[in-house]
Parts: sequence; C-alpha cells; structure tokens
Amino acid sequence: MQRRKFIKLVGCGAVTWPLAVHAQQPTKIKRIGLLRAAQQPEHELAAFLRALAERGYVQGRNFVLVPQVGDGSPGRLPELAAALVNQRVLKEMVPALGRIAVLASRPIWPLFAPGQDQAAKALSIEYSFIDMPQPEAVGAAMRQALAEGAQGAVVRGSPYFSSVQRRLIIDSAAEHRLPAIYERRDDAERGGLVSYAPNVEDQYRATAEYVVRILAGENPGELPIQQPTKFEMVINLKTAKALGIEIAPILLARADEVIE
Repeated sequence: MQRRKFIKLVGCGAVTWPLAVHAQQPTKIKRIGLLRAAQQPEHELAAFLRALAERGYVQGRNFVLVPQVGDGSPGRLPELAAALVNQRVLKEMVPALGRIAVLASRPIWPLFAPGQDQAAKALSIEYSFIDMPQPEAVGAAMRQALAEGAQGAVVRGSPYFSSVQRRLIIDSAAEHRLPAIYERRDDAERGGLVSYAPNVEDQYRATAEYVVRILAGENPGELPIQQPTKFEMVINLKTAKALGIEIAPILLARADEVIE
C-alpha cells in the first residue's frame, strides 16, 4: 500500500484513508476508509464523526465511511515511558513487587522489548515475557507467571481482542489473584485492577484533524508524527479490595477515575 495513496493513523483502532481526493472539488463525495475492530465501542467512532463535522465534513453530505473490520497496531505511549509508568504504578500498589510478568503475543514483543528492559533496570524489577498468542491461552500464561515468581502482570494484549476475549484475561487475573495493569480504560471498567492509557476519544479527534488536512490536499508524508498527549489512569477499587490490596491515598488522588 503506497503512502501516496493511503495514510494510517492509529488510535485504539487503526484508521486508513484513501487520498484520491481533490481539494478543488469540494462538492465531490469523499470516501473515507475506516479499519476498526469488530467490537470497537461506538462512542469512539462517534468522537471521530463529531470532530469531522466540526471541521465541515458531515457523513452522508460530503463524505461516506467505508468500514472494514481488521487488525492493526494500537496507539500507545513511547515504549520506555509506557513500561516505566505501568511498572511504577504496579510497584506503588504492591510495594514488595520485585518481579512481574509481561503478557503479550510473541510477534509484537520486539516492538517494546528494549523499553521494557530499560524500565525494569530503572525500577530494579525483574520480569519474564510470557507468550499469550490468544486470550484463550491466558490461564496457562497466568500459571506460568506465578510459577516464575511474578507478583504482578502487565497485560499488553491486542486492542482487537473482542470484549469477551478481554474479559477472559481479566477473570483469569482475578482467579489467580495476580495484580495486573492494562492498556485500555475499558479493561479497568470491566473489572481489571488498573489501566493507564491514552484517551481514545482525544486520539480520534486528532485523527480527524489529519483527515481534514489530507482531504484539503496536504502531503501526508509532510505531516508531523504525533504522540498521544492525554492519558488516563483508572483504578478499580472493588478489584483492589478483592485482591487484598490497599491503594495509597496519593495514588487514588492521581487517578482520573476510581471505580467503587
């Protein structure tokens, strides 16, 4: 896929737009391809459509969406920063934390292995990478984590797991009583202990800005690469109590939301 024809902008869902449009034809109906997860929350799409409408692009009037269900790479913090934040939060929740398990699928491990190594050294934490090719393998992964002495887990699964599949991971962490931090806000809302993640709706608003600039004729190769700027920490206090974890008031004060 040539960059001249398509640009891929990534939020919690990957979005791809064809560039075969011309700013000098404002009345022409544009076609915007949307690559999304099968069960991506509708409020994320709504945020994208609202942001486009604010910039003069209204679905059905001057553009149509061409949705496709597929896979892609999630938007995420720079890897060193992500690893540092995740492990620091877990260490604040479990002060005796000395070893963690990082659960992810093997193909994406090289993307964040260097950052994970640096973060673990900076925080004096040992870690084990445990392959979790599919959510259905999480039970075996959790048992391996405990066998290797993990006192907490960082779950770096694909955002394209369905809600049912992600619930398997959350339930397994609870069953094995392993404190875990997740990369999606809704995982904490579903019962995960804690999540630290970019604000998805904010990312879609930024994505809409890219789309409008491309539709106006700007060269995507010259557009700046942006990192997420708004992040949220959600703590599930009910889950913490079930695990016997007492969350320090200072950590609760830093949370964007506390679920009781």
